[in-house]
Amino acid sequence: MLDQIEVYLLAGQSNMNGSGLAAELPEVLRGPHGSAWLYEANPGEGDAGRVVREWGPLEPINGGFGPELSFGHTVASGGAKPVALVKIARGGTGLFNDWRPTEPGTDSLTDRAIEMARSAVEWLVEQGYSPRWRGIVWYQGERDTRGDNPSPEGHGERLRVLMQRFRDELAGGEVLPAVAFRVHPHNGPTDNAPHYHAVRGAIMGWSAEDPAGAWVDVDDLRYPDDLHLDSASLLTAGDRAAAAMAGLLAAVTPAVGDEPMGESTTETPSAQPVVSKPAVEPTPQASRPAPSGAPRIIALMNQKGGVGKTTTAVNVGAALASEVGGNHRVLLVDLDPQAHLTLSVGVNPEELEVSIYDLLADDDVTAAEVCRTVEDRPNLGVLPAETNLAGVEAELAPKVITGKAQTTLRDKTADLVKQFDYVIIDCPPALGLLTINALTLATEVVVPMQAHFLALQGMTKLFETVQMVQAGLNPALRVSGVVLCMHESQTLLAGEVIGEVDGFFAEAKDQGMPWSGAVVYQPPIRRNIKLAEAPSFGRSVLSYAPESNGAADYLALSASIAGRK
Repeated sequence: MLDQIEVYLLAGQSNMNGSGLAAELPEVLRGPHGSAWLYEANPGEGDAGRVVREWGPLEPINGGFGPELSFGHTVASGGAKPVALVKIARGGTGLFNDWRPTEPGTDSLTDRAIEMARSAVEWLVEQGYSPRWRGIVWYQGERDTRGDNPSPEGHGERLRVLMQRFRDELAGGEVLPAVAFRVHPHNGPTDNAPHYHAVRGAIMGWSAEDPAGAWVDVDDLRYPDDLHLDSASLLTAGDRAAAAMAGLLAAVTPAVGDEPMGESTTETPSAQPVVSKPAVEPTPQASRPAPSGAPRIIALMNQKGGVGKTTTAVNVGAALASEVGGNHRVLLVDLDPQAHLTLSVGVNPEELEVSIYDLLADDDVTAAEVCRTVEDRPNLGVLPAETNLAGVEAELAPKVITGKAQTTLRDKTADLVKQFDYVIIDCPPALGLLTINALTLATEVVVPMQAHFLALQGMTKLFETVQMVQAGLNPALRVSGVVLCMHESQTLLAGEVIGEVDGFFAEAKDQGMPWSGAVVYQPPIRRNIKLAEAPSFGRSVLSYAPESNGAADYLALSASIAGRK
């Protein structure tokens, strides 16, 4: 019997090696992988393109690497069969002018890539393997966002056709999972990239319509030269693509079988996504504590932005207030001048007559005047924010010497918070006076974070701030735990970072620190497109997509949080 091998196509229209240097790699990724192979080709040079590297073990090439390195390690470590990666990329190209997937038979880069991929797989057959296509990863470059693209609105259709041609012409029409990631510039439109939003929106639209497609957001990663991801970010991008691929393979029905290429004779029905249960059971709890009269006031705090803090505040609050979550009385407090929590619950900051800014800056404004009911639930309230909150720290500064500036929020909400079982504060991504006010009011701190290389960077400073407030202003304050957001359990990095966090908390056990009893809350919150979509509709994910993985994860997480006194 021939040895089976699982094949993934990694295609791209930008420099897929980025700025990754092998010297910067962790030791585990530097040497050849024992069960993963790599073939690399450029479809855009010469009459028929050129092979950059024939088949060989997965390892850095010529001192450099791209997202295929961490992607290959992750997918190879997750299964019993060997893995083969077919990497075909050409930098500086666009779907609209070079790849032209909607124009078959014109010697486009799509035509060439398909032919090169077929040749690569034929070699595997000649070596005695029985290859089977498992998935597609598309590395989206910046070329399509530029001004000379005459039809950016057609990008989604071009991407759909590209993926379908790969599926039809390489895998005989099999429903292969397809993952797309990266759009340059990562920070939005520029003079050189006016079609950024159109292209990004088209890709997200494709992923929403394709039951076996996914868009992986890498906007939070580092672009040191505004063109290429740095080494750590390349690895993270590859890990995210691998995690998305694993999720698609697990969630799309019918499941991909074990027939090798060319031997399947049955027609493949249309795949439909299915919702899976949380990957990890909630943190064990004896029973949900009954309301005691004194509310639990939880500050969600991380000085790094983009870690899922606001998403967690909105959805944990909505989950606790829901019928299945216990019908608790919940107050959301938006202390971030970006006002994202306010927008996420359907309140327009520009239409507010009074906001939390007025509560902090004006002695005559009361918390009851500012508080609003959200999502038509009488037990879910919000103290909304608007962008002028950014200036309130300067207005409070003269009161710092008296100590009033640090306790303004606690003093002015003392009567209001007694009406709720839970108060959840969305802190700004900074350790300034607004955050000090949140910590002075709070009974506990929860830290949303992602399992990245630099996840622990700044955590010491964050916890020092908590310790300072505990010592001087709020003796009852403690850190109750960490929530892992946008989690990718299949990645190499995730396990390492979780181990470091667990070790950090273990060292503090019985040491009398505010974080001595902290835990990593379960379950982690998996990446889910519904979590990204819900805020644009002014709704929590439980209201917007109650059957989604995001809703399931936050319901389970809220049960874990409710179970810790």
